Amino acid sequence: ESGSISFFNAEVGEFWYRLHLTADRPEPTALPTMECPVGQRTTHMLQIENPVDEEIRVSSSVTQLHNFVLRPANFTIAPFSTTEVALDYIPSSIGHTDAAVIRFVSSVAGEWVFHTQGIGSAPSEAPPVEVTCPVGRMRIHNFPFRNPFPDPLRVSVTLRDTATHPGTFELRLKKPSDVVVAASTTLSIPLVYTPHAVADDSAVVCVETSRANMAKLVWTFPIKGIAEVL
Repeated sequence: ESGSISFFNAEVGEFWYRLHLTADRPEPTALPTMECPVGQRTTHMLQIENPVDEEIRVSSSVTQLHNFVLRPANFTIAPFSTTEVALDYIPSSIGHTDAAVIRFVSSVAGEWVFHTQGIGSAPSEAPPVEVTCPVGRMRIHNFPFRNPFPDPLRVSVTLRDTATHPGTFELRLKKPSDVVVAASTTLSIPLVYTPHAVADDSAVVCVETSRANMAKLVWTFPIKGIAEVL
């Protein structure tokens, strides 16, 4: 592109310059390493800026879709505006570095490139889940446990019930031990909550497994039961 710029002074006159402008492709951006317990996901927000005076459409690509996901993958950006895109990292191993190259492309504004990597760690406690139910009634809550590994996983599911009244929580799995969960699939764990009195009850669902050359892995899902009066 070309343009011009001028400087004017009443005593010495005007200085005028012709400009020839060339936009270079930006260097790839290296993102911080993402760390996440296996079985969960962590998110890094990316900012994509539209430098032109018209709305642009942006598409994306990821070289490693098994562990990295963009939300949204395709979008538009208003003139001279910025939008945020969520980059999710979902580890499928422990202690191994996963890497990917992310590209955003616009036919008008060009290309943005990011280099990312992530490392999975041992399972940690999941965020607490609240289950509400009227006193004397029953409510079933299904916990989704996803096998994060690329091979089948043999697990056992147990319940630690710390509620005031015994039997407030109950697992309804037909086979709670030696359950085989296929690679990258989800096991639905039904939990029954039957409050006997107005109280805040709690329990923990534990999913345990042992893998070759690795210590026992335990995923814990805290539950908070909230009894209501009709």
